Amino acid sequence: MDVDKKEVKNTRKLKYGWGAAAITVLFVAAVVLLNITVSLITKNFPLKADLTSNKMYEISQETRDYLNNLNTDVEIAVMADETSFKAVPNNKSVAEVLEKYAVLTGHIKLKYLNPNSNPTEYDRYNSLYTGGVIEENMVVITAGNKIRVHPTTDFYTMQYVDYTSEYPSVVGFKAEQIVTSGLMYVTDANPQKAAFVMSTRTAANNSALQSLSYFLALNGYEMDNKEVNLDIEDITDDVDLLVLYAPMSDLTDTAIDKIEQFMDNDGKYGKNMLYAASLDQELTPNLDAYIEEWGFKLGRSLVLEDDEAKRQTVGLSAIGSQTSASVGYIDNTDYITDLPNVNIPIIVAYSRPIEILWDSMSGRTAYSLLKTSPTSYLYPTQEEETQEEETASSTSETAETTAQSETEESETEAETTVFDSAGAPKSEQVVAAVCQKTKSGTDSQVYTGSVMVLGSALFTDYSLMSSNACNNAAYIISAINTMTGKDTSFLVSEKAFEDKSIVITKSEIKALGFVVMGVIPIIVILLGVFVYIRRRNR
Repeated sequence: MDVDKKEVKNTRKLKYGWGAAAITVLFVAAVVLLNITVSLITKNFPLKADLTSNKMYEISQETRDYLNNLNTDVEIAVMADETSFKAVPNNKSVAEVLEKYAVLTGHIKLKYLNPNSNPTEYDRYNSLYTGGVIEENMVVITAGNKIRVHPTTDFYTMQYVDYTSEYPSVVGFKAEQIVTSGLMYVTDANPQKAAFVMSTRTAANNSALQSLSYFLALNGYEMDNKEVNLDIEDITDDVDLLVLYAPMSDLTDTAIDKIEQFMDNDGKYGKNMLYAASLDQELTPNLDAYIEEWGFKLGRSLVLEDDEAKRQTVGLSAIGSQTSASVGYIDNTDYITDLPNVNIPIIVAYSRPIEILWDSMSGRTAYSLLKTSPTSYLYPTQEEETQEEETASSTSETAETTAQSETEESETEAETTVFDSAGAPKSEQVVAAVCQKTKSGTDSQVYTGSVMVLGSALFTDYSLMSSNACNNAAYIISAINTMTGKDTSFLVSEKAFEDKSIVITKSEIKALGFVVMGVIPIIVILLGVFVYIRRRNR
């Protein structure tokens, strides 16, 4: 009888033992199968959730729509081993964004390429790249023979927190901005090339020009980084957009002739020019005369806003301080085809007024693009007074003497008179305009070319162009795209990191410590005892 009981007990143990082993095998197999399934799914669907408040690592809907319509095959190659690249925290964030692009469209192939292990492919990329040598950890975007190359530092905005900081801190994430821009550039079948006229500029205006260059490149324009010296160089035939930014001194007759030849393009037109003025400029009679041929005359006054409710206090990175600026109101909707939100203000800082001399003349039509409010007024500058003096002095010797006497009297009066903004005439002021030249050829084709004028070079100050609270970048790029006929595109905003901290009291710290050090271990011990007793009684 005892033997039978022992055999039954052994049989029961064997039964439960095999059952437990089978359950363990099945559980392990299920876990392995689940991991394989999840791995396969994540290669085709983005499952990671971005829990940051401003969706720092998420892909915007504009980019998703663009990827849905992408029909060109693109390679994104990271010049590093995948494991070593992702081992760096900042690089890992970049890698996750790149993986999302590859998941969202079948036209993007993402790969990791160690230059030392794959010299043939590495040399192929280098043969396409004219900007230097492709180095380890760089991200390469290619389609056909077009290429964009970025070090990983381009994907972040670095900034010194204060003057005591030894190293800059990461304050923004630009991965989507960089990658989407690269895709638009390498897949653009009809790219536009921009070149800049060499001139002497103030540091602030030069900074604004660099900002414009950066955003044009983000928008897929090919950039000629070497400025053109019009006194000794010609503008190459492949240039589509010529940019003249706030030259301090006047252009020579030679430079003006070359601009005219560029715009005429042997009668085929098809070329465009952007001219940005500045209050810092000296008198520029040659340049002014050329701009007047296109229907515009720039005043030497400063456009200001009288209504405090309509003014905007903004920081300008080019001058390193805040200023009270006017707001520009869109006056021509034909030039905002790419503008996603017309309700965001366009900041007008330190602008000269633009007078439109005529609406249409000799095949040219002039349009106002941007105006300030009806409560704007003009504040006279010293340069304006100087210009008036020189104009008056050119009449005759007698008139010169009279003008000089009147000027001296006015200067004496000005020393004791304060400008009265309340009493100044108020009216809308044009601060951006464009003139289009059109003709019909013998082949029934219509030829066009345009000149766009901005009243201030600081329209493209980096702080204004990069701020989500300003519409400057989206508006100016949209207007330039319309003028040049560039394919519809869009700008992706940089995403700023938000520093957040968890505030916790001492009593909450004690309670948390009690739970972690006391309650949780006790629960684990009780569960262990329960399982042990249950298994002993089987």
